[in-house]
Amino acid sequence: MGTSTQTTPASRSALQRWDGEGGAVARTPASSATSSFDDAELVQLRMRVVALEGIVLALLAHGSGPQRSAAARMAGHILPRMGATPHPLTIRAARRITQLVDRAHRLNAARGQPIR
Repeated sequence: MGTSTQTTPASRSALQRWDGEGGAVARTPASSATSSFDDAELVQLRMRVVALEGIVLALLAHGSGPQRSAAARMAGHILPRMGATPHPLTIRAARRITQLVDRAHRLNAARGQPIR
């Protein structure tokens, strides 16, 4: 991870998608809301999310202070826009980012590294 705080075209595009669609990818007929997962697929999805959170936590804990700050600021980008109806999943996602960054600070401190 770089420590640059400049926004890249890819991150601007992602932020615009979050702003305009709540982070959703445009739906196609093949990915309509009527699609469903079976229990095995949901278990696999949950396992992958847990694994990804672990990887993100490790990267944040070993990253620099500016990198953790950038991750924390991202929570503000996925909160509802001014005047928009807050959606519970969006609010919980933002809270989850903050929790991950807080855990990364604690892990970094536990390693004997100063919290930057």
